[in-house]
Amino acid sequence: MLHKVEINEQGVCLDGKSLKGVRSYRLSHYEGENTAALLLKMDVTILPNVRNSKFNTFLDKGKE
Repeated sequence: MLHKVEINEQGVCLDGKSLKGVRSYRLSHYEGENTAALLLKMDVTILPNVRNSKFNTFLDKGKE
């Protein structure tokens, strides 16, 4: 599934919704490709998921 990213005076918008707490971003697009990579640094609150015993492992490895 592809998402629509828009960067304007309001900040970074993903699929039409403004993202709050974005400190910085990097958008990489390679010529001739129809995909891009969006890297966000943002303020977040991490809530524990008591149903997921591997919660800390996911935080350590990140998601790619």
